[in-house]
Amino acid sequence: MKPPQNPTTAKARTASADDPPCRASSPERSPISSEPTTLTVALTADAHDAFAQAQLQLWVLEDGITSYQVIEDGSRDRSYVHNHVFRASITANPDGEPVKLDGSEVSYSLPIDEKWNAENLSVVIIVSDPATGTVLQAHKVAINN
Repeated sequence: MKPPQNPTTAKARTASADDPPCRASSPERSPISSEPTTLTVALTADAHDAFAQAQLQLWVLEDGITSYQVIEDGSRDRSYVHNHVFRASITANPDGEPVKLDGSEVSYSLPIDEKWNAENLSVVIIVSDPATGTVLQAHKVAINN
């Protein structure tokens, strides 16, 4: 499996009072590679604040799932389209795994379930402070963007 061309990167830069402690930018090409049966995410993280360590969560979401839904008025819609459906955690611990914010690249892989529509998958990247649980940065990247 070849690595992604441009990993999602949270770059260090001059901070202002309104800036989040770390930043993620979306590259022109997806940082996610998808072979027929495997999803691989590679990313690099830096911080401009004093966060040497953080928690990283990687979640797979799927859009466009047509299924039964009870509507607020009590009616039932058998062709409701569900989006942002949680499919799996790529990180072994759904609550996150330690990651250093020192510019190191990390890579995670997950088998793609044959029941998922790979064309409709995306990955949510969440970086949080392990001491407080405060989300420092979140970023959603479509596999096929």
